[in-house]
Amino acid sequence: MTGKTRQKAKARTARSGAPPAGKSKTRSKSGSGSTAKAKGGGPRKAGAGKTPRSTTGSGAARLRPGQLDGLVLGYMGDHRGEPPLTASAVAKGIRRSSGAVANSLERLAEAEKVSRAGTKPRAYRLPEPASAG
Repeated sequence: MTGKTRQKAKARTARSGAPPAGKSKTRSKSGSGSTAKAKGGGPRKAGAGKTPRSTTGSGAARLRPGQLDGLVLGYMGDHRGEPPLTASAVAKGIRRSSGAVANSLERLAEAEKVSRAGTKPRAYRLPEPASAG
């Protein structure tokens, strides 16, 4: 490479912020060019050393699989005489996300534990109890 070409290449890399070819911007503490290892001898795993989260972002306790369905059915049972409920109304009542409640209501509708009462907005109600007779 000629002197002018080398100067142009240096100017280009200086403008772009990229280090010149074969050189690194960061250096190890020892200066010997070796890479430093994380304390403990190996790379750290993501989330290592953290305790598992037992609450949601809103501070509510995390539910076990299927537990949300029970909360939704319980809330709808407490509000049986009211007009059909939307996912957002149920979510506000049980203090859970409307997306999670909407998914739960769809699962419950497929299992025929709740019935769809409207499509826009999607509203649900508990089916009428079977009369004895």
